[in-house]
Amino acid sequence: MDLNVQFLHLQFHIQNFKLAMTWSWCSSLKSPTINVKTSISGTPTPGISGPPTPSIPPANSPTDSPTNSPTNSPTNSPTNSPTNSPSRTPSQDPGKDLSISSTQSVISDLLYDLYGTDKSNDPCKIYIYIFCITAENGYQTVSQIRFTNPPKSQYVINQDLTPLINLTFISIGDGIFFNSSFFENINKYTQLNSLYLSILNCSLPENITIPSSLSFLVIKSISVPLGENFYLSNLESIQILSSSIGFSFPKQFSNVNNFLTTLSIPINHYSKIPSNLSETFPNLVNLYLNVFNDMDQDGFKNITISNQAIFKYTTIISIIFHYNSNPQTISFYQFLSNVPVLEEITIDGEGLLIDPKIGFIDFSYINGLNDLNVNIASTFIFNQCNNSMESKCFSLPKNTNFKISDCSFSFDQIDFTNISSFSVSNNNFEQRLPNIENLHEIKELNINDAAVVGDIPESYCKLNIIKLGGNKLNGTVPSCILCIGGSEGYFVLPNPFLNFNSSSQPFCPDFEINENYTKLITTDGFGKLIFTGINIGWGDGSTVNPMIPNLKLAVDIPQGVGINQTTTVTFQNGQIYSFNYSFIPPLIKSYGFLEIDGNTFFTLNGTGLDFQNQNNITINGVQFYFSNSIGGNIYDDIIMYPTIQFPNLTNQGEFIISANVGGQISDEVTFYYFSSIQIILNNTNLILYSIGGLIDIEGSFITNNVSLVSVTINDITCSISSYTNSKFTITYPPNKVGNNYMLTLNVGGFSINVDVSYIEFQTPSPTLTLKPTETPSDTPIPSNTPSQTSTITTSPSPSPSESSTPLPTPNGTSTPSPSSSTLLTPSPTLPTKPIDNPSVSSNLSISFYLPLFLFLIVQLF
Repeated sequence: MDLNVQFLHLQFHIQNFKLAMTWSWCSSLKSPTINVKTSISGTPTPGISGPPTPSIPPANSPTDSPTNSPTNSPTNSPTNSPTNSPSRTPSQDPGKDLSISSTQSVISDLLYDLYGTDKSNDPCKIYIYIFCITAENGYQTVSQIRFTNPPKSQYVINQDLTPLINLTFISIGDGIFFNSSFFENINKYTQLNSLYLSILNCSLPENITIPSSLSFLVIKSISVPLGENFYLSNLESIQILSSSIGFSFPKQFSNVNNFLTTLSIPINHYSKIPSNLSETFPNLVNLYLNVFNDMDQDGFKNITISNQAIFKYTTIISIIFHYNSNPQTISFYQFLSNVPVLEEITIDGEGLLIDPKIGFIDFSYINGLNDLNVNIASTFIFNQCNNSMESKCFSLPKNTNFKISDCSFSFDQIDFTNISSFSVSNNNFEQRLPNIENLHEIKELNINDAAVVGDIPESYCKLNIIKLGGNKLNGTVPSCILCIGGSEGYFVLPNPFLNFNSSSQPFCPDFEINENYTKLITTDGFGKLIFTGINIGWGDGSTVNPMIPNLKLAVDIPQGVGINQTTTVTFQNGQIYSFNYSFIPPLIKSYGFLEIDGNTFFTLNGTGLDFQNQNNITINGVQFYFSNSIGGNIYDDIIMYPTIQFPNLTNQGEFIISANVGGQISDEVTFYYFSSIQIILNNTNLILYSIGGLIDIEGSFITNNVSLVSVTINDITCSISSYTNSKFTITYPPNKVGNNYMLTLNVGGFSINVDVSYIEFQTPSPTLTLKPTETPSDTPIPSNTPSQTSTITTSPSPSPSESSTPLPTPNGTSTPSPSSSTLLTPSPTLPTKPIDNPSVSSNLSISFYLPLFLFLIVQLF
């Protein structure tokens, strides 16, 4: 993207961000938020609190900052959760009276010099340039300066702006410059959060002090050295879009900036970036490199890019090459090999040099938590690959989305094995479509405005998304496209096919629906009626969607109850088909208690419950009408009833329960009544090793009858090897590393859920002996010995959450307590987080469902 366009894009966001944030703030005032207060026993006590104290946000968020690629927007929310990002506490100076003549004179004189505005006008009413707020003392004070329009003539700001002590945002556009005195006094702007400069060409103090409040710095063009103090301040985002002779980086950074998550810098022949970027910015997420590599420039010398350590959290890298008429090629392969968790990389323009020893670009080492997006544009990089047509130009990891534009290359140079989405535009290399016959990962193919010829293979019918318009395809289309006709087959047009055009009528002699389809559907609105057939299309993109295109479709079924229901599907070929189904009968799995704002509710978990109307429940022969259900999908259905209206049940005594939903009656279930069951943990969730093993779980389980007790992890039963009413030991199954697991303890029907994370087991090294005081801040201490504890009480249906504090060992022995010298740390593939407050309960299901519970309370009362 042209740098001027980038900066205009930035200015647009500057003008509009305040309005968006004001709307967001005002919207937040309309409804209360839910706070879950937790006592030391872990019993949730929800409360309602008002909105947070309003604060004026920066006029431009990281997501609205300019980028070096039209497809990439830097963000400051790390996907991989940097572990030591510090908190920021900006100073809060009182407002200053704008009526003080010296203060008002500064703004009025400045506006007059720049734009010829009347000095007698109230500057706070010139909204296009000035934004004011009312300070605590009741006076208006200038908060933002936005001189984004070109002035009458080029202008250097010599006025002293330090009286404007409440400035939070400054944006200076083309033709306007600060002098050195502004930067000599920049530390006095203790509220300044965002600074945007079109040009920086004045000398900067060597020992400049950057205010701790400054988070965002954007410079369109710079021609002076930017000292180390900028990079090592509290800045979260530094974006320098271009530079000219005179600019330089520090040779090496001497300290660490834990705040910085977004960095955009220019690279050219007169400034070399330091090789310790990743060590200086350990929480860097987004890295944008503007490479100016024009070999026609005077004084040109070779450019080198290197970095000596791993970018631990960097997920987005964009490399944009400028001046493609006579570019130097630059080696990036060592630099890129130090970014193991990439989620997006963009290479735009001429300049990337492939390692001649390898002969291809290797991204196979990348092991990110999400898909990898690779964007290649306007480059002859494919010409550098090995000359043999059997050689591939890229080695990619699984789940890669590959987008290529304005490049000429052969599809034979691409290894499609791990590609899930492939998109190409403006490829002038004449060839046939790629062969995907034996590929299992690819789901989407988008080839437009390219020189492809021939047929569309029958194998393309299995793709979820096909877009092949604007090519030279002059053969035939497969039966799946003939079947839907020209009006529905627009995604392959225009092309000069032999047997298909926009006027083609559906021709589908092989269309067939199999009678063996899903006939029992869940009541929660997440159920799907799944059927198979031949040439049945791609669905309607709304309620009918492909599981296997043309072979297997799924129809979304809304909430409901009862039997003998019907849904009708209109296929893309115009045929209409009716499917009969019934909703699943009710099933009661367990019970529990929930306290909301001083009110206690008896809850039932199960499936097949009514989400639209009250649920008819029978307990010991007495009929009760519970609330309509919430939850569903991957969670159990949950209904509840106020305990104040509930019958007295004998503690540890039996009670029999059943449900009548839509005329379908569940089996009677016998439960045992317990007023409280608790699990006590050192932290708010449980960490297990992926190889499986033993673990002790402590708490208060009331009964000594182990026959009433069961433990499952994601519905897989764990064997109980020993049990008392305060402690039991289970053998837990092996599982893949991840956070989407849940342990459920059921005691006589009373269930408690605990979130579980699986991590890789690492054999402790004998050389790793750290005292507790030497423990790294991002390495949790494993312990099974409760000191400060969390108490997990009933939790109707919690959602999995992330944690990474190792508790058990695979062989069942106790893990070292905090006084032990041996530490077992999680695998690097699972980034660690700071230990959560141990006094906080892990009733995540309660926080998830609280808004719905409160809605139900209103209905009940």
